[in-house]
Amino acid sequence: MFLHTYHPSPIIFAFDTLNIYWYGFLISVGIVISLGLATLINKKYKIINPKINLLDVTLYLALGGLIGARLYSAALNWDHYSNNLLDIFKVWDGGMSLHGSVLGGLLVLVFYSSKQQINPVNNSIQLAGGQIIYKKSNTEQTTIFWQLADLITLPVLLLQVIGRWGNYFNQELFGKPTNLSWGIPIDPIYRPEIYKNIIYFHPTFLYEIIWNLLLLVLLFIFIKKLLKYSGLLFMSYLILYSIGRFILEFIRVDETLIIYNLRFPQWVSLLIIIICSIMIYYKTKKMQPLNNTHT
Repeated sequence: MFLHTYHPSPIIFAFDTLNIYWYGFLISVGIVISLGLATLINKKYKIINPKINLLDVTLYLALGGLIGARLYSAALNWDHYSNNLLDIFKVWDGGMSLHGSVLGGLLVLVFYSSKQQINPVNNSIQLAGGQIIYKKSNTEQTTIFWQLADLITLPVLLLQVIGRWGNYFNQELFGKPTNLSWGIPIDPIYRPEIYKNIIYFHPTFLYEIIWNLLLLVLLFIFIKKLLKYSGLLFMSYLILYSIGRFILEFIRVDETLIIYNLRFPQWVSLLIIIICSIMIYYKTKKMQPLNNTHT
């Protein structure tokens, strides 16, 4: 098997002192492809009004996600970064947290949504400058925030699928040692001290890619039903991803905080599952289905 014998390098090309890294390249390509997917999804399902500039939203999300992912990761590894502050800016070396990226992206969506104003006279949503984007069909359920969250769900999953390959080239986020034929070789410099004499490890990045691909297909199949309630698609993604992440954390070996025999990302995943489950119950039991018609 190719992954069992190939030793990846984090650098694609080196031009004198300039290095092009797989991680940054894959994330950049993933963002462009995800923007295209978001455009196609909105064209078909009309989740948000087409007058909203998706390129602007994408740039906001990319910046917020990048900052959130890096700061979250730095906070969890503060013993290292407290003595090497400049390393926080070396995003090409990896060390990006998915949970931090989601948190940063959500804060960006909150900020972007706050720029919209509800007109109490005709009940239309307006940009800060006064331009009408669309008239709300249901004031209690339809918000810019949840519509954008739903719209980016499948593109974000696709971005995760593409971006996780960057972890492979960086030889990071691998699992426990294994003798399975698809185990990946990890260079000694990247191995934990207790595994210095072991070569092959579980490709947890690949397991997550497979899980995310399954989620991508599953959510796409049920997208019409999930779009009946604002935010349901996005929260379903968070729950399902968190289930997979919780399980995979049992075989990951990268350092993290341990609380009552569970890794910190597992506690975060459990919190996400609980909160989103409560919100889904509230939305489906207390609210009426949406009518996504824009004028």
